[in-house]
Amino acid sequence: MEFILQSFFTILRESGVRISVGESIVAMNAIKLIGYSDRESFKHTLSTCLIKTIEEKEIFEKSFELFFSAHMFESQLDDYNEYSSDEIKEELSEISKNILDGDKAGLMTIVRKALQNVDFRDLKRITQQGLYIRKVMDQKGIRDLEQDIGMLAEYNFPGAGRMTMLLEKTKRELVEYIDSYVSQQYNLHNDFNDRVNEETRIRDTTFSKIDQKKASDMSRVIQILAKQLYALHSRRRKNYKRGTLDIRKTLRKNSSYQGYIFVPQYKYKKIQRPEIFVICDISNSVQNMSRFMLLFVYSLNKTLLKVRSFALCSNLTEVSHVFKHNSGEIAIDKIHRGEDIDISMGPTDYGQAFKDFKEQYLSTVKSTSTVIILGDARNNEGDPKSKLLKEIQDQCKTLIWLNPEVETMWGAGDSVMDEYRKYCDIAQECNSINHLHKTLDLILRS
Repeated sequence: MEFILQSFFTILRESGVRISVGESIVAMNAIKLIGYSDRESFKHTLSTCLIKTIEEKEIFEKSFELFFSAHMFESQLDDYNEYSSDEIKEELSEISKNILDGDKAGLMTIVRKALQNVDFRDLKRITQQGLYIRKVMDQKGIRDLEQDIGMLAEYNFPGAGRMTMLLEKTKRELVEYIDSYVSQQYNLHNDFNDRVNEETRIRDTTFSKIDQKKASDMSRVIQILAKQLYALHSRRRKNYKRGTLDIRKTLRKNSSYQGYIFVPQYKYKKIQRPEIFVICDISNSVQNMSRFMLLFVYSLNKTLLKVRSFALCSNLTEVSHVFKHNSGEIAIDKIHRGEDIDISMGPTDYGQAFKDFKEQYLSTVKSTSTVIILGDARNNEGDPKSKLLKEIQDQCKTLIWLNPEVETMWGAGDSVMDEYRKYCDIAQECNSINHLHKTLDLILRS
């Protein structure tokens, strides 16, 4: 059963569930105590030991039903009658002896070893299932069964016919069992591949093409990417425990050990959490982009980033307090409706927004801060006040402008992006989750 559990853990890991070696050991020890007879207790025990989030719970439920189908608990093989032809048995393989002796446990051990030796990860098409059934049947142990059937067919002694019929019947049942297992593996691996492909499509989908149904999928992908960024950059903060040896600190630390070095000290540069000022245009033209950017940024808030957020439309106001008292999705909905914030939802006026930012918040921007502006720079023929953007750039470390429009449209119509980009350290097209991910990764690396 350990092989089956390890295979299930592998499937879960491939599907995105984080399972450590320690957690898998705890799960197997718990199953030894609970047993395998009660399916619901078995399932609940595994879930308790392995699952940590709602998303992982959904993956677990689906994978469990696919992996632990009924035949994994009840053998499809019938009970066997024993045959006492000892002389003939000596010439037969181990699998045939197990069948003739009615040893189901020994038989299933051989079958599971054969299944373990076949790598199902390349099973990507339904037409390949026959090939993989043949691969399993060709494994040592099961392959011997076909040879024994051929050998017994040549013997002419009482009982040989019945023995041959029994082995042939068992072979057919094994083929059915293996066929069911291969189908199960196809469904499991392709469910994972389909999910990966769907996530890739979502990451590349432009914000303007996202409907209500895809919005929930987008939020889920954002959470996954945020966790990846956290895992990557939180490790980077721990690098001071290794690296270049600091000789002076090491000698001072070990002075009481008579010259022996027991506690090495390493050189490191303390990495502070980047402080980010996010200014989002919440007008209808860029609503999707501002929604997902805010969701992405606040997924990293208090762990890797210090975030202050601002909404702009006809004016600008800080909205950080909305996130403090509400979950991400609820906070963003309130901001776009203008609830609990002092904002005018009239025509977009970037010039007035930058004036408000300078008068109320520019003094809090430090030389180490990063300012990110999300918007299409369409100012409705108003005064862009681009010199104010220059003052913001001079005050901060990096000024980044993310524009959801293609670059060829910058400056067309009422767009004043050509004026603003002169005062930006980075000005780039940003209309997908992948673009946002790369931008935040760049900020965290700097």
